[in-house]
Amino acid sequence: MTSCSRGRTTWTSTPRGNLYFTDPWGTGPGPDAADKAGAVYQYSKDGILRRIISTGSFPNGIAVSPDDHTLAVADYASNRMLYYSFLHGPVAACSQCANDPSHTTFFFATAGSYNPGNGGPDGIHYDVHGNLWAQCGIGGIIEYDPRGFIIGYVPLPNGDAAATNFAFGGDNNQYIYMEGAVSGTIYKFKAPYPGLIGPGGERLAAQH
Repeated sequence: MTSCSRGRTTWTSTPRGNLYFTDPWGTGPGPDAADKAGAVYQYSKDGILRRIISTGSFPNGIAVSPDDHTLAVADYASNRMLYYSFLHGPVAACSQCANDPSHTTFFFATAGSYNPGNGGPDGIHYDVHGNLWAQCGIGGIIEYDPRGFIIGYVPLPNGDAAATNFAFGGDNNQYIYMEGAVSGTIYKFKAPYPGLIGPGGERLAAQH
């Protein structure tokens, strides 16, 4: 699984070979008040393009969890994270749920992890422990646990007021590199766990 950002469109791929990407302004010409419902698309390993999510306020960063069960989307304009659970067959809450190997339908969607302050989440990445990290316009990076609770915040140093994207790298893929959008300075710090996506887009083993 790899992830990348190109301008305002962000994409991620899964071990099954499917590619997901966000379209912040939906399918209209945008950006205007009547065309701010964004969308999420899947480009399948079979070469089929599908729009799978038609809601959201400027969907931006996107990532798939280490267990391949959850699609996380950064809902920038609403300053929150959205979590979509892939339909993986029967579970305790739905004994008759089918398995959808195409990864185009969801068991449920959760709107959660509303962030404090101004400036929504931009780039997002999972670590190997299932924690989700999001670079936010408030000038720092927020860490969420696998249930979606905010468990940490790392501000940009030196009063840098805004941030956009970041990446895991360095020794053991355990350092986070983030850019101050105002100064253009690159900062780094050591995270508790390695990032899920290693050098060259390699997907690292999950840790529990």
